[in-house]
Amino acid sequence: VKKRRVRLHVFVHKAEELAGDGFLDKLDPYALVKLGSDKRFQTPVAWNAGRNVSWDYISKFKYENEEELDIVIMDRDTLSEDALCGVVSVPLAAVPDAGWDKVWVKLKRPKTIFFGGDTGLEEFAGRVQVSLRWDLEAPPASKRPPREQLFRDIRLFDLEERSAFGHEQVVLSVDFRHLVERTVEELPYVIKIVGPLRFVADGKRGSSTDEVCTVWKIAGGRFKNFLQQTGRTTRFVKECNVDLRMRTKAAQKVCAGIWKKWSNELFREECMKMRRGIDMNNEENYWNPNIFMVQYRGTKCSVVVKNGINLPDGGLFDKLDPYAVLRFRNSKSAFKTSVLEDAGGEPLWNCEGELLYNGEPELRIQVFDHNRYTDDQLVAEGSLHVGSFYEGYNGMVSLQCPATKKSIFRKKKPMSIVISIDWPSEPTCKPQNYEEVPTSTFGGTLRLDPAFGPLSGG
Repeated sequence: VKKRRVRLHVFVHKAEELAGDGFLDKLDPYALVKLGSDKRFQTPVAWNAGRNVSWDYISKFKYENEEELDIVIMDRDTLSEDALCGVVSVPLAAVPDAGWDKVWVKLKRPKTIFFGGDTGLEEFAGRVQVSLRWDLEAPPASKRPPREQLFRDIRLFDLEERSAFGHEQVVLSVDFRHLVERTVEELPYVIKIVGPLRFVADGKRGSSTDEVCTVWKIAGGRFKNFLQQTGRTTRFVKECNVDLRMRTKAAQKVCAGIWKKWSNELFREECMKMRRGIDMNNEENYWNPNIFMVQYRGTKCSVVVKNGINLPDGGLFDKLDPYAVLRFRNSKSAFKTSVLEDAGGEPLWNCEGELLYNGEPELRIQVFDHNRYTDDQLVAEGSLHVGSFYEGYNGMVSLQCPATKKSIFRKKKPMSIVISIDWPSEPTCKPQNYEEVPTSTFGGTLRLDPAFGPLSGG
């Protein structure tokens, strides 16, 4: 099975020969990387770095068949809009599964004339060094839970008078139970016979209830010795093959009848669902935020808080000492980054940790300014809905300044924070009444109880 691309790791190493550097004002460059319309991350600003800058910044995206990766280099300006240094679009079809290792790509920007007019042409604007690495995975198993039905007291076959059962296993070394399980492969279900078989002797059908049934039992080793001494082993093997085929066909016919009855019930159920406007074949109906909130209750997720973007710098004599706090709404469990003293508005944390999830619909993010002698002040806050993080998240989250805060914390430019959230492939804690069922490519699972009968004969 060909593996598919599920995640793209992006390493932004450095840039050289960037355009826009002035004699009195050196470039303050940062890189903005975008995948599609809503996936993006931003490196920290390299203050006064000039035309040659090094970031060594790492992030990753969930890949959903996007065609291009956009890399935009900007010059941070505190008094006006940030200026464009250069941009490049990388076609992902040209990136092999092995990825790229420190590849230089050329940047371009619109060519302007002396008074700032646009000529409609493009000019060389430097180059940026990036590495790209794919995470390849086999196509995932469906999150749709397999259907399962338990049938009790199923009559598989009847034993005629003076007939035997069990000799097939002794002579042919086959298990009748496993043979029946393998003979239904052409049907859209998996059969599982649980436990030992049970045989009930009750006489022939339609006979009087006081009829006597005699059952003989013999050990397998003595039976083999008997065949060897009589010299009829070969003939008996042929008879065993015939008996085994007849009984497996009878059992298969019974299972097919059960499946037909069950499929009719499923068909009526799906018709009712379709009448209510639910597409039963749509995977989203079986894996969505509501199901996630139930199944992943009690599971810990991995959280990485990378950096803040365009946060307030702080006061005139006291730069911002920021730290971030993440917690699910109304949860007592929280993750707190380290405090970065005098980091200003572009902090780089790169702090990793875990958060316990208990079915909350929202993740809340707060950035505080640490004060040594007074209470810490809330600088910015934001939130992420479960619909955005239930399959993992990696990117920027918009932040807003609290309405009650002082003017030093107000910013005209949008603030954001770069985080990532990863979930384990399976929930840590299983929901109540959870039972493992066999997985397969078939449409359901049929379980037959070990209580078979009544079976006539001896």
